[in-house]
Amino acid sequence: YYQPLSTYKENIEEPPPRNAISFPQIKTDRMVEIFAQPKELLLMLAEPDHRIKWMKSLKRITLRDQKINRILSSHECLLGENQIEVSIEDVIANELGIKLFERAKMKRPSLDFIVLYHLEKVDDKTSRIGIGNHFFKSKNWATNIFLLPMLSFVFRFLNKINLRRLKKYAETDGVSV
Repeated sequence: YYQPLSTYKENIEEPPPRNAISFPQIKTDRMVEIFAQPKELLLMLAEPDHRIKWMKSLKRITLRDQKINRILSSHECLLGENQIEVSIEDVIANELGIKLFERAKMKRPSLDFIVLYHLEKVDDKTSRIGIGNHFFKSKNWATNIFLLPMLSFVFRFLNKINLRRLKKYAETDGVSV
């Protein structure tokens, strides 16, 4: 038995247009080499069971209505005492590497930002990874003048710590993906 799908296809609505993403730039000197392939590292970045083991201060990840993290899916992170709504905006992969873009919305303080994970293949056994952030302007002028520059500095520092933790997790904790 079979059912033709052509009538169903006619009723499918076009997806809404995607918002343009401002891409953070990651300097090569801020990247870390890890003994793993980009696809293995992508799994460690995207899967909650892996991420919670290497990301500093990450206490919990709660997936919404789905069982896996995928493009345009959202989840909630409890990072320290902050609740952050995160959605995977895009994954761009080619023979050179992978770029994973996440959009994050923090409740207190009210912040909206992009996180870019840039993975480059170095050779058959090694990858280079960097993390970049882009903060969107707030409606609050004081946040834009005082908080965003400070957070940019703090996030650079946290990214450095998280990259070291990811390297240790990927190389020494016996991760098999």
